[in-house]
Parts: sequence; C-alpha cells; structure tokens
Amino acid sequence: MKSRPWFDVEHVRDALRFKARLVDLDSLRAVLNVFLSFGVKVVQFDYDKFMDPKTFGWRPICIDLRFPNGLLVEFYAVPVDMDVKAVKHVNHELYEQWRTVDVSRLPGAPNLAPADAICVRDSASGGCLTYNQYENAAFTSALRYSNALWTWVSRQGLKSWAELERRYWRMVSEVAVCSVDCPPGTFSGDVDARGNVDAGEGETGKDGAAEVAGG
Repeated sequence: MKSRPWFDVEHVRDALRFKARLVDLDSLRAVLNVFLSFGVKVVQFDYDKFMDPKTFGWRPICIDLRFPNGLLVEFYAVPVDMDVKAVKHVNHELYEQWRTVDVSRLPGAPNLAPADAICVRDSASGGCLTYNQYENAAFTSALRYSNALWTWVSRQGLKSWAELERRYWRMVSEVAVCSVDCPPGTFSGDVDARGNVDAGEGETGKDGAAEVAGG
C-alpha cells in the first residue's frame, strides 16, 4: 500500500494463497489446465522473479487467479528442490533476519558516511549488524537456492541455463497470449498423465507483472 496508495479492496489478491511444487517445468502446464477445468482464470502472470530473483535468490513463478465467484487469489509455483526443508527453511530464517532492516543505514553500507550509520542489534550476539554481514547472508541464501535449482534443472536433462531459459519463455508466451476465456486443456500436456505436482501452502510477494490478455 505504501508504494501503491491508489490500491483499494479490489486489489487484494492474497485473501487466499497457495503453491505447487514443480517436479519439472512441464508440470506447470498441468497445474494451469487443472485451474481452467474448474473455471479458474489466469489474470496476471508475474514471470520475472523466476529468471531474475531478488537478493536472497528465491525464484517463484507467481500467478494471480480469478475464481468463478470473483475472488482474486495468489498462486505460485516453485521447483521442488528449492522448497525442501534443508533449503527453504534455512534460507527463510536468513531472510526473516534481514527483511525489516534498513541495510542502507548499516555500518559499511555503500555511500554512507560512518557518522550516519545506525546500530541494529544482532539478536544472537548483541553486536551491531553490518552491511558485510547482510551481503554474506544474501550470498549464502542465493547460492543455496541456485544449487538446488541446478539440481532440478539437471534432472530434466537440461544441460545449460540457456536451455532452461528457452523452455521457460516458451511457456510464458503460452500463458501471456491466452485470454480468460481459454477452455480446459489449452496448455499442452495431459493433466491426468502428470500426477507429479505436489501442492502445498506458501507465501510470496509481488512486483511488476504482466496482465494476461482479457484479464
């Protein structure tokens, strides 16, 4: 609301939030076909975070949905290897430690005079957090997520980042050109044949996103 003061109740889209853990990239098509079969429409597709994650490296594929009763719902899909406890839980703890800290005011922050730095106490040590600690935490998180992502990519037989990009942007194009009147089965792939989509609960944020035609 602070960055978008014109938003009102009709912009609330996380009254319900849920996610799917993707065993492979094609599983997203199966998920979208399930939505369409129940009359759920794709309204907005926030695709950039998967290829261009934020500082801590989380890579959700975020999609806003409109249920038949008009409710806007927030859904995201994520590679299953990034969402296992050994990866997600540890990284989320790092993120929570830093999410409310104004790192631009920490000692050692770029373009900050020492006299203007503030002391934010580390709950563990009691000392002042530093910008270098923030950078180390972000790097550790991003590296852990990247390693998990590459495990997921390699298991699909993809040998390079470029191959993943080509397949991903092809899928983005399929969603982006689809109107809210797309019939069930619009997206390639057989829903019944792909029982490898693990659903769960979750949370995510929103930045820039592209509205689907007709949404």
